[in-house]
Amino acid sequence: MALANGAGDVLTALAASNNSEAVEYNIGALYGAGFFVCTVVVALNIYNSQKGVQLHPPAVCRDLGFYILATFIILCYGIKGEFNLEDSIIMLLIYIMYIIFVVV
Repeated sequence: MALANGAGDVLTALAASNNSEAVEYNIGALYGAGFFVCTVVVALNIYNSQKGVQLHPPAVCRDLGFYILATFIILCYGIKGEFNLEDSIIMLLIYIMYIIFVVV
Protein backbone atom coordinates (compact mmCIF):
# COMPACT_ATOMS: atom_id res chain seq x y z
CA MET A 1 0.00 0.00 0.00
CA ALA A 2 2.79 2.43 0.89
CA LEU A 3 4.63 1.61 -2.34
CA ALA A 4 1.52 2.32 -4.40
CA ASN A 5 0.94 5.55 -2.50
CA GLY A 6 4.53 6.71 -3.02
CA ALA A 7 4.80 5.64 -6.68
CA GLY A 8 3.40 8.95 -7.93
CA ASP A 9 5.89 10.88 -5.83
CA VAL A 10 8.77 8.79 -7.14
CA LEU A 11 7.70 9.33 -10.75
CA THR A 12 7.28 13.06 -10.14
CA ALA A 13 10.77 13.19 -8.61
CA LEU A 14 12.25 11.40 -11.61
CA ALA A 15 10.51 13.74 -14.03
CA ALA A 16 11.56 16.83 -12.03
CA SER A 17 15.18 15.72 -11.87
CA ASN A 18 15.65 16.56 -15.55
CA ASN A 19 14.41 20.13 -15.18
CA SER A 20 16.01 22.53 -12.69
CA GLU A 21 12.86 24.65 -12.52
CA ALA A 22 10.75 21.66 -11.50
CA VAL A 23 12.74 20.90 -8.35
CA GLU A 24 10.82 23.45 -6.26
CA TYR A 25 7.53 21.95 -7.45
CA ASN A 26 8.71 18.46 -6.55
CA ILE A 27 9.81 19.38 -3.03
CA GLY A 28 6.59 21.31 -2.49
CA ALA A 29 4.51 18.37 -3.70
CA LEU A 30 6.31 15.93 -1.41
CA TYR A 31 5.98 18.10 1.69
CA GLY A 32 2.41 18.99 0.76
CA ALA A 33 1.54 15.30 0.60
CA GLY A 34 3.25 14.66 3.93
CA PHE A 35 1.43 17.59 5.53
CA PHE A 36 -1.91 16.35 4.12
CA VAL A 37 -1.36 12.88 5.58
CA CYS A 38 -0.23 14.28 8.95
CA THR A 39 -3.30 16.48 9.26
CA VAL A 40 -6.31 15.45 7.18
CA VAL A 41 -5.80 11.68 6.95
CA VAL A 42 -4.90 11.28 10.62
CA ALA A 43 -7.78 13.53 11.69
CA LEU A 44 -10.30 11.60 9.58
CA ASN A 45 -9.06 8.29 10.97
CA ILE A 46 -9.43 9.54 14.52
CA TYR A 47 -12.86 11.03 13.79
CA ASN A 48 -14.17 7.83 12.15
CA SER A 49 -12.73 5.47 14.75
CA GLN A 50 -15.36 3.61 16.75
CA LYS A 51 -13.26 3.06 19.85
CA GLY A 52 -10.65 5.80 19.70
CA VAL A 53 -7.07 5.75 18.56
CA GLN A 54 -4.15 4.87 20.79
CA LEU A 55 -0.75 6.25 19.89
CA HIS A 56 2.49 4.62 20.87
CA PRO A 57 4.64 7.60 22.00
CA PRO A 58 8.03 6.13 21.01
CA ALA A 59 6.74 5.42 17.49
CA VAL A 60 5.42 8.96 17.13
CA CYS A 61 8.71 10.42 18.37
CA ARG A 62 10.67 8.15 16.01
CA ASP A 63 8.60 9.12 12.97
CA LEU A 64 8.62 12.83 13.79
CA GLY A 65 12.34 12.73 14.51
CA PHE A 66 13.17 11.24 11.12
CA TYR A 67 10.76 13.62 9.36
CA ILE A 68 12.38 16.62 11.06
CA LEU A 69 15.88 15.29 10.29
CA ALA A 70 15.03 14.85 6.60
CA THR A 71 13.44 18.31 6.46
CA PHE A 72 16.51 19.89 8.06
CA ILE A 73 18.82 18.17 5.58
CA ILE A 74 16.67 19.29 2.63
CA LEU A 75 16.78 22.86 3.96
CA CYS A 76 20.57 22.64 4.19
CA TYR A 77 20.74 21.47 0.58
CA GLY A 78 18.46 24.34 -0.40
CA ILE A 79 20.78 26.84 1.28
CA LYS A 80 23.78 25.16 -0.36
CA GLY A 81 22.01 25.41 -3.73
CA GLU A 82 22.97 22.01 -5.09
CA PHE A 83 22.29 18.35 -4.60
CA ASN A 84 24.68 15.72 -5.97
CA LEU A 85 25.04 11.93 -5.99
CA GLU A 86 26.63 11.80 -2.54
CA ASP A 87 23.76 13.83 -1.11
CA SER A 88 21.19 11.47 -2.58
CA ILE A 89 23.09 8.51 -1.12
CA ILE A 90 22.95 10.21 2.29
CA MET A 91 19.18 10.58 1.97
CA LEU A 92 18.82 6.91 0.99
CA LEU A 93 20.93 5.88 3.97
CA ILE A 94 18.69 7.90 6.29
CA TYR A 95 15.66 6.07 4.87
CA ILE A 96 17.38 2.69 5.33
CA MET A 97 18.21 3.72 8.89
CA TYR A 98 14.52 4.59 9.41
CA ILE A 99 13.44 1.17 8.12
CA ILE A 100 15.89 -0.53 10.49
CA PHE A 101 14.53 1.53 13.43
CA VAL A 102 10.95 0.53 12.53
CA VAL A 103 11.76 -3.17 12.22
CA VAL A 104 13.90 -3.33 15.36
